Parts: sequence; C-alpha cells; structure tokens
Amino acid sequence: MRYTYILLDSDNTLMDFDAAEDYGLTKTLKELGCPCTEREKQAYTQINAALWEQFNHGEVTREFLMVERFRSFFEKMGFPKTDYRLVNERYKKNLGSCAALIPGALEFCREISGEGKLYILTNGAADVQTSRFHASPLKEYIADIFISEVTGYQKPQKEYFDYVFARIPGFEKDKAVMIGDSLSSDIAGANHAGVASCWYNPGGKACSGDVHCDYIVENYEQMKRVIRGEEV
Repeated sequence: MRYTYILLDSDNTLMDFDAAEDYGLTKTLKELGCPCTEREKQAYTQINAALWEQFNHGEVTREFLMVERFRSFFEKMGFPKTDYRLVNERYKKNLGSCAALIPGALEFCREISGEGKLYILTNGAADVQTSRFHASPLKEYIADIFISEVTGYQKPQKEYFDYVFARIPGFEKDKAVMIGDSLSSDIAGANHAGVASCWYNPGGKACSGDVHCDYIVENYEQMKRVIRGEEV
C-alpha cells in the first residue's frame, strides 16, 4: 500500500450532497408553502455554493452563511420576508435526514478499509454531517470523522489539518493522501498541510487556481489504484 491513511472528503466525494440538498430544499419549501421548481433549486444552489466558497477562503463566518443563503434566496425569488434562522434550522433538519451515497462509494470504503485507515474530513455543519453520517452504512468502515465546526477550523486551513493529524493514532504524513472533489478546500488544504492530494474529478474539469494535484481520478477504481501505489 502506498497510502495507509486515507483522508476523504464527504460531500460529492462519498455522499451525494446534490441529492441531499435537493431533498432538503424541496421538503423545506413545501413545508413553508413556497414553490420549488428547477428555477428555485438552481437559484439556491448558486447562492449556497458561492457562500461556501467564501467561507472556505475565510471571507465569511459560518453563522453568516447559514442565514444569508436563505435571506438572499428568498429575496431573489420574491418570497415573503421571514425568520431566516428558523428556515435554516428547518432545512438543516431535513438535509440531515438524507444519507444518499454516490454509487460505488460504499463498496470502495468496504474494500479499502481492509487495507488502510479511512477518515472523513468535512466542512459541513456538525449536526447535519453527524446525522447523515450515522444514518449511512459508511460508518462501519470509517475510523473517525472530523467536522470543521467541531475543530474550530476548516479546510483548507493548515490548522484544521494539524488538528486532524494530532488525533490520528500513529499518523505519518508521507503515508497519507487527501481525496476530495474541491480544489479550493480539499486539494488546497492538502497542499497547505504537506500531504499528497488526489482530486476526485468525475466531470473531467480542468485544474485551475494555484493548487497542485498529485493525482487526478475520475472514479473509485482509479482512486483505489492511487491508494495502492499502482499506475493510474
């Protein structure tokens, strides 16, 4: 095995966040009596993604993000003003009840967990990520999960990775690889932390920004070969 400490992002690397987001938003808007067509879904996704990108760069706080995404969304859609904190709490509860996985993720974790230690590193909200994780079959194969809200830091901050590394028994940087779908948090974070980076890029996008990808993979089979030190 080339890598025995496998650091895995959660959303859109193992867990299907797009499906969870769709479920959580649809259920929340239905409960509030608001429409939820593709127009609303696309608008929310764009607003939410932009705010998370700002959060990853340390430009906004988590507390601001949680409320602002719904304030901006409701304003854009022309929905009546309301208590956006309560909307966010309702949404998080609904989101946390969906533990959909990316096809092949469970089989990947089951197989690789017999060859190395798997850890989830995620920037998601603690209550949501904990709920989704424990509702999924992945928990049987994951040694530990590190959620940014609990650590006090977030990917790509070096402090976040320092926190994680200090809590992994016997951790060795040269035997660790960070795997995730986000260049700005997963890959940049691996670069800051001094561990190998593997970009999960099923869409075949071009690498951009000031990040270095040691590996680029499009599926779990390629991911397994990276971990085992085989040619991709």
